[in-house]
Amino acid sequence: MMDGQALTAADPLIVQVIDDDLAICDALAELLGSVDLAVRTYASAPAFLKQLSPNLAGCVVTDIHMPEMSGLELLQQLRVSNPQLPVIVMSGGAGQAGRAEVLKAGAAAFLEKPFDDDVLLEAVWAALAGQAGAPA
Repeated sequence: MMDGQALTAADPLIVQVIDDDLAICDALAELLGSVDLAVRTYASAPAFLKQLSPNLAGCVVTDIHMPEMSGLELLQQLRVSNPQLPVIVMSGGAGQAGRAEVLKAGAAAFLEKPFDDDVLLEAVWAALAGQAGAPA
């Protein structure tokens, strides 16, 4: 899809991975790509927001702890600007209080690092299930 074009049912669902740890971005892109999902990676929430369109289809997978803008702040902004876009939040140490805060803010899922590949894939497939054209 080119910038500025309207989203159609034929447009692919894209998993947007946002993490300031590039090794995590690369690993998640490889994992998600291995099951034929389209993936885009970003090193920061502001970098992702620069390209965000109101009709973006797919889901977001973001780390909670990032410089400039946290994953929670990104989630809160997306609930206003793109409420249809599911957000999966990952954390390496937010604990139960962080989990509760993220889920209360509207996250589709909260994953504590490290997690099994299958746990992430299940969360992504569940998040995509509500999007047009998602696999059954």
